[in-house]
Parts: sequence; C-alpha cells; structure tokens
Amino acid sequence: MFSLSTISPYRRYLAGLTVIGLILGALIFKHLSRPCADGTPSDMNPLHSDFLNYWAAPQIAAQHLPTLFDLRGYLDAVVALCQCGDPGSHNWSYMPHTLFFLMPFGQMPLFMSFMVWVALGLACFLWCARLCLPATKDRTFTLGMLALSPAALLGYNTGQNSFFIAAAALGVLHLAQQKRFAPAGMLLGCLTVKPHLFVLWPFMLLRRAQWRVIFFACLTIAVLVGASLAVHGIESWQRYFATTPQVQSHLL
Repeated sequence: MFSLSTISPYRRYLAGLTVIGLILGALIFKHLSRPCADGTPSDMNPLHSDFLNYWAAPQIAAQHLPTLFDLRGYLDAVVALCQCGDPGSHNWSYMPHTLFFLMPFGQMPLFMSFMVWVALGLACFLWCARLCLPATKDRTFTLGMLALSPAALLGYNTGQNSFFIAAAALGVLHLAQQKRFAPAGMLLGCLTVKPHLFVLWPFMLLRRAQWRVIFFACLTIAVLVGASLAVHGIESWQRYFATTPQVQSHLL
C-alpha cells in the first residue's frame, strides 16, 4: 500500500516545490497567453516569442546584414519572412558571431525549428545537469523536477536561450572541476553571445586558480570574432556597437 512515509524527505521536498512550480507556471502561462487588448495573439505564439529572433536573424543577415541593426527595417524583414501582419516587438541585440550558432535553425520552417530548438536546449541542459549532480538514486528524479520547474516551463513557451546558456555554464563548471581546461574555456568563450553573463566568470576562475580556462576562452573568442570579421566584415561590429545601445535604451 502506498504511503508518504516510504518517500524520502528529499523527494517529498522536491515534489512539493514542483507542485508549487507547476501551479505558478500555469498561472504565468494563463496570464501570458491571454490575447492583447486589441485581440492580437500573445507572446506565447512562436511568432511572438524570443525564438523568432533566432530563426529570422540568420536569414535576414544572409540577404542584407545591415538590416539586423536597423530597428524598423528589421521588423519589416521579419514580417516578410513570417508573412504575418504583426510579429510583436522584436529587435536584434546580439554580437555578430552569434549568427554562427543560429544558422542551422534558420534553415527549417519556423514551427519545426522552434520544436528542435526547445528539445535540443532541454537535452543539453539536462545532460549537463546530470554531470554535475551526485550519482545517487535521486538523480533521475531531480532531473525530472528540473524539467518541470517554472523556469523550464517559461523556456518551453517562449523559446528563450536559457536552456543553452545554463547548459554551457554547468558544462564550464564540470569540465573545470575535471581539469579539462581547454573544452571548459571553449564553452566559456561561447557564452559571449550574452556578454553580460560572461564578465564575472574570470573573477571566479582566478579565485579558483583556473586561469587556463580563461586563456582558452580568450582563444575561442578570438576565433569567433575573427571568423565573424572574415564572413560578415568589420561593418557588422561597427553597426553593433553604434546602434545596439540606442535600441536597448529605446526598448527600455
């Protein structure tokens, strides 16, 4: 006969958090999925999600890269790609080398690409989390709870890059702990797609005497920037630094 006493306190604690998370996630989903006052779709539709930037940007860059850094021109290009009247509020604010990581997703239809993006991101995150968790009988249960957490639910709905960013961060920690400094540095270098999430890493790694991770990260950044300059030209970086702060200030 089933009894709560047979479940470990750890599992009861995680299960309780998950129930709370699911309730909060459902409330958030209900709130965000409501149509706007004028009847337009909500941001929960892939056409109105963060992922639309990741799908559209490589296609727009292939046609005319400067359009990425023109707010009005970018929105017009997104409308043309989606064949929709209102793609919501979108802008491109990522460093030019980010396009290398997004190119495969721009080659698929939007909804297929969205599903692949979410599934691949979740798989990467859970794999890296598994590497960082102790190899106990509760590890699989913990991973399941992570997949049902409020942050994960939001990631499923909006297609944010949070799964990939979290996976890379966990990967850096795990590889550095294993003294595999080269792959750890390569992953850390890739985190420059979100430069504000990169800046504190060197301080932590120096505190842990893992300066070689920083060295390989710098090499990776140099390769990515060099490849971007070779493919997209210096104009892409000039436009990024000239327009992105203004666009972000306008949106905020």
